[in-house]
Amino acid sequence: LTMAVIVEWIRQWRGKRARVANLWDSVKKIAKEKELTDEEKAALNTLLKRWSPAEPHRAATVHQYFDECIEAEMNDLKTNGDMDEFDRMGTVLRDIRTRLALDMVPIGQRIFSTRQLYSPQEVWFVDAAESPPRWKRGLIQTVNEAYFTVGMAVDVDPPRYFPGGSVRFRLYRDDDARYTFTTRFVRREAEPVGITFMHTGEMDRIQSREHYRVRHEQSANVGVMDGPVDGVVDESGETEDAPRRIVTRLRGKIVNISAGGLAVVLPQPVPSQVMLRVSVDLPLERTESFEVDLRIVATNPLPAGRYLVRAAFVRIDDG
Repeated sequence: LTMAVIVEWIRQWRGKRARVANLWDSVKKIAKEKELTDEEKAALNTLLKRWSPAEPHRAATVHQYFDECIEAEMNDLKTNGDMDEFDRMGTVLRDIRTRLALDMVPIGQRIFSTRQLYSPQEVWFVDAAESPPRWKRGLIQTVNEAYFTVGMAVDVDPPRYFPGGSVRFRLYRDDDARYTFTTRFVRREAEPVGITFMHTGEMDRIQSREHYRVRHEQSANVGVMDGPVDGVVDESGETEDAPRRIVTRLRGKIVNISAGGLAVVLPQPVPSQVMLRVSVDLPLERTESFEVDLRIVATNPLPAGRYLVRAAFVRIDDG
């Protein structure tokens, strides 16, 4: 019986070792396909061996597990006190994240860290000790795995904070929710002018919507229409619908929907004064696809040259 147990243990051990070896081979193939440089390959290999040796493929392909490895690596470098290496690896690991296509949070999903911010996301910030707070408006300039940098949204000089001082932030993600967090100031940047901060994973998420919004992913045809949003007034003084025609057609992706409107990702910006006509197909029984006319509420840039358009219902075609 003892011999049988030993044989089975050896068999399972060999099987596990073969499985892990196959996973590492998969990571090498991914690194080659994504055209990582020799420096990036070495950094990725070190990262995965240190923090995910038994599941390297999962860590190299899934946001959550890659983020855990990055967090552990950067915290370790910071603890060791080698800030030059901390700076260098912040840039190298960010390049790796980008090449692995792990730099963009899927639309509609929440964020867990300031490493998931993107340029030119709007943020508001203030010295944590300032009372009453005078919030300043900024735009995310750059993000790597070591720091994120904020530029001023208007042509003013950035505030002067004490190195290591606490700064409070708040931001609003149109496709998600409001967030608040506190982090520490690092330094001022000269070119381009900006202020740099440490990352944090301690973010408070505050849901604040008039209508409950649900995730709904659907490719859709989007028509950009001419004509005024508010209609025209006839001779009797009554408001009637203005004749509208579609002047541009785009292919977009609906990412969420509520009782008041929806959000759609488009490959180009659209003027705020136009209206949109979108085909919606809800996955419900006895529900056929229908068209809605929408008034644009806000347009926000996203990574990779895309735009998130948040719009309110004006008319629903019930067929």
